[in-house]
Amino acid sequence: MKYNIAFFLSILMCSCVFTKTYQNRKEDKQKAEVFVEKFYSFIKDNNYDDALPLFNDKNQKKDEILVMLKSRVNKFGNVKGINLQNSRSKVIERDDIRTGEYNLTYSVKREREILLENFKVTSIGDTMKILSYSFEPQKYK
Repeated sequence: MKYNIAFFLSILMCSCVFTKTYQNRKEDKQKAEVFVEKFYSFIKDNNYDDALPLFNDKNQKKDEILVMLKSRVNKFGNVKGINLQNSRSKVIERDDIRTGEYNLTYSVKREREILLENFKVTSIGDTMKILSYSFEPQKYK
């Protein structure tokens, strides 16, 4: 009987899944910032072909993303500078799988206007993708 209990407990311990959740950890936020800054470096150089793979194309087609990026440049001008305003992150580690959700807001100085540009980024393992990218004019207080 004693061996049965020990055997059962060892099986139970081996089958447990341990999950760790991290919110707003500095290294996670920095990883997302580097990713978004890579996006802006492509946009500044009008290199849309390299920017497109950064998007999760399950929600939008690449030609729709391209039209959106070009129309933003046509309407507001090229990017002259970026400044991170806010960032949040949530990373979940489970066994050997790591997933993350990141929300970043940048104040983006363009040739004709300053915009607040919002990113929702996701990661699975080391692969990051932009889920959504939106903007609004920056309001001054």
